[in-house]
Amino acid sequence: MSSAADLYAEGLEAFRRGETERSEELNEQSLALARAADDGPAIVNALIGLARVALRRGQLERVHELAQEGRELATARGLTDSLVLPLHLDAEATRMGGDLTRARELYEESLALNRRLGDGRMVAVEQANLSWVEINEGNLHAAETLLRGSLEGAEGEPYLHAFALIGLARCAAERGDRDAADEQLREAEALLEQTGLVLDPADRPEYDRTVELARGA
Repeated sequence: MSSAADLYAEGLEAFRRGETERSEELNEQSLALARAADDGPAIVNALIGLARVALRRGQLERVHELAQEGRELATARGLTDSLVLPLHLDAEATRMGGDLTRARELYEESLALNRRLGDGRMVAVEQANLSWVEINEGNLHAAETLLRGSLEGAEGEPYLHAFALIGLARCAAERGDRDAADEQLREAEALLEQTGLVLDPADRPEYDRTVELARGA
């Protein structure tokens, strides 16, 4: 029988492949097992798995509710590591909702937490995410600095590598360098195609806009 952790991992892989309903089913099963065992970290992970599904469906309030539940549980039990993903999903939903000021605060809080924890991968993730706040506020130099830092931490992480390249493409497109933007987009698209990964919900609109700027008539 699969454990709550196994089901969560399977749900994450399904989500990455774009199998939203399958991911939801696996995370529901994971949550049931985790609650039955009163396994705090596993409960938080399953809640976040369901939050990802809600984010893809555009159910932003549901994302905030699930993330808040995860943060409250992690805080009550002193599970510092388990604060990471609820904070991240809360930031993602906030960015998707268009509140860039609050999104910046949450991403910066997440970045600081992950630096304290020594989690280089999540530092790179949040650098890339924070870069989109900067891009959307017109701060291209700051965005490029964050994206270069993200690329340094993206080794062995094809999705993160592709996401950072899309960010650099957007910066190039915003500066009017469509050739450079198109080249970086092609590299990112090849990485995603090779791995069978699909863009996360908060990232897809940014990609679409970048394609429009770089390749539109």
